Amino acid sequence: MAQMRSGSKLGFMALLLCGTLTIAAAAARNAATTTNAGGLLSAEQGAMLVDYALQAGARLIRQPDCSHLVHIIYARAGLNYSYQPSRALYAGVEDFERVTRPQPGDLIVWRGHVGIVVSPREKTFFSSVRSGIITESWKEEQWLRRGRPRFLRYRIGPESDLELLASVGRSGEDGIADASDGQTDTSSHDVASKVVQQEDDDEPQDTAPTDSVSSTGIVAVIKQRGKPSKREIASAVLESSKKTSETLLASTASIRADQPISVFSRVDVRDIKVRHEKGTVVLKFTEMMAIEQGKVLPGKTVERVVSISKTTDAGSAIWQITDPHMRTYIPHAQALNVFAHQAELMLRDSPNSAAARTLVKALDLLYDQQSNEPQRASLK
Repeated sequence: MAQMRSGSKLGFMALLLCGTLTIAAAAARNAATTTNAGGLLSAEQGAMLVDYALQAGARLIRQPDCSHLVHIIYARAGLNYSYQPSRALYAGVEDFERVTRPQPGDLIVWRGHVGIVVSPREKTFFSSVRSGIITESWKEEQWLRRGRPRFLRYRIGPESDLELLASVGRSGEDGIADASDGQTDTSSHDVASKVVQQEDDDEPQDTAPTDSVSSTGIVAVIKQRGKPSKREIASAVLESSKKTSETLLASTASIRADQPISVFSRVDVRDIKVRHEKGTVVLKFTEMMAIEQGKVLPGKTVERVVSISKTTDAGSAIWQITDPHMRTYIPHAQALNVFAHQAELMLRDSPNSAAARTLVKALDLLYDQQSNEPQRASLK
């Protein structure tokens, strides 16, 4: 009887020990997938991402541009964030924190290119360039010419799936675009198959997109019978330029960069001359930037003479103000978003054209002007 009790006791202890070990192992696995939850991606997790990226990149059916490649790899590894082009990442987004000392898996970003850090010690990164999806050093001359890169580390949030990261990091399997796999994804993979090399510009080429937005030259429209006052004209110019910005943001066609563009923070009306319901208006703009004949010019205060005329449409009187040079006016408060969107379209349609380079230079200038406090166009 004593022997039976002793055997039962030993069996119970073995069971208890086995259960304890099982629970401990599960806890260890769980800890591995939740490390830094609510914080930043750890070095170990970054290394998992790199292992996955190097294997997954080789199996892509079609080569996406650099920002879409990074987005696809992060998303398929469980590190979800809203897609952002490289220039938006460079400026800063909520899903990433800028760091000074990179670790594997961090983003390395220039204005116009982004990749994934592979080895900080060897200063190598993985990205999509014209020659393919490759790993190279950011100390090579072509990258040094782009200036100092920024390094961004992923912020772990509620949308992050660290169990998926641990899984793909160990197995290297992705299913994202394996040529031998008949199943394809209809989200980011479709984007990747349609968008090829939007942002790398190492080959000169001066071709303009066939589909573009042309300026109508209309600066403002005022519906009233009597001659508008200076303040009414200034208000109409500001309101019309805001609508122009909305149109450019919603457009799927790129702007004509060979047409003059004025980015302004303030507009005043200096003079109005109207005779027989036709005349001129002198507008004084505090410009933050201008594009003239394809060249980006720094901001200055300038007076521009525009035309004004009165017409009747369906019994309603309309004063129309037009720019004889077909200039497009954009308030400074909306300019950064407008040029970021338009530059992305231009880089998609004609990445190496002179017009694309002009828009990129304009966007760089606007980024340099960006401050902590948002600026809004004003009128007097």
